[in-house]
Amino acid sequence: MASDPEPSLASLAMEAFVDDDFACAFELYTKVVEASPENASSWIHRSATLLKLARPTEALEDAKQAVALAPGNAKAHMRKGMALFELGRTNDARQSFLKARELDPMPRQLLQWLGKCGEGEISASDDDEKKPDASDTKPVTYAHQWYQSTTHVTLEIMARNIDAKDCLFDVTKDSVSVKIASSRFALSLTLFGEIDPARCTFSAAPSKLECRLMKSEPVQWTGLTIGERNGATQPLNFSDPSKPGGDAYPSSKAGYATKKITDWDKLESELTKEEEEEKPEGDAALNKLFRDIYGKADEETRRAMNKSFQESGGTVLSTNWSEIGAKKTEVQAPTGMEEKRYEL
Repeated sequence: MASDPEPSLASLAMEAFVDDDFACAFELYTKVVEASPENASSWIHRSATLLKLARPTEALEDAKQAVALAPGNAKAHMRKGMALFELGRTNDARQSFLKARELDPMPRQLLQWLGKCGEGEISASDDDEKKPDASDTKPVTYAHQWYQSTTHVTLEIMARNIDAKDCLFDVTKDSVSVKIASSRFALSLTLFGEIDPARCTFSAAPSKLECRLMKSEPVQWTGLTIGERNGATQPLNFSDPSKPGGDAYPSSKAGYATKKITDWDKLESELTKEEEEEKPEGDAALNKLFRDIYGKADEETRRAMNKSFQESGGTVLSTNWSEIGAKKTEVQAPTGMEEKRYEL
């Protein structure tokens, strides 16, 4: 039987991923994979991280490993499809998404990826993104998912094109409720742990509704609702050893269990402020400009920048994927210089 990854290490990796620190997340998930190579979820998570780092070839290898370990895992097939799509293998990607949909037909994300692949066999009755008819008497059901760091829980409701003004969002210290008037959708959850209602937020995007729930304590939830505690009276607490779960992981486990909890929001704001106040000059200013462009770019732009820079030996930096993706980027030597190739 596959051994589960060490919870504290997996938690740190997920925290880095949620905070968009994908380089750190990759390093941590690599340790998770090395510690639990027979656990499919370890490979699935690292594959997702590699996709965020615009490394689809490696992401595909991790996804294939996950599929080999757990052929009945829908998410493993979906990660494989995402990597294949990024590599331009649309037909192969479609087959992976269809396999994932056979195993789990509910996730809205699968329908979105199938749409990108030009899948035309999905009927309107199968698509839970269909807008509700005002004459319908049955409430619409939307899928939801969640992820967490030690400081907050993010709950996503997969409802498309919903106006925030049409929603009622309510939280207490141990519950969350979301209602959509137009579709008569209602979701009410008694949460696994306590939250701070004053610091919770709600937003509506074109593809989903997002509830950001701030935890009252820096604890790790092992489920979203109180019914998932499985007999435990408290969430795992990494900040106070005197509380249940506080001494769950021995210090011999690479020191992760005793890691001091970091206020990531505060740290990020401080670093952002320092970067904004810093005024580099010369090459440093140019490098900062490139970092800013890359940091604010979408995935396609980043792929163009990485490919053009690597293939041209650092002489070309392009943001146009439609141009760069179609052919190899040639070296463009500066004026007055010429390219020379050296053989080892």
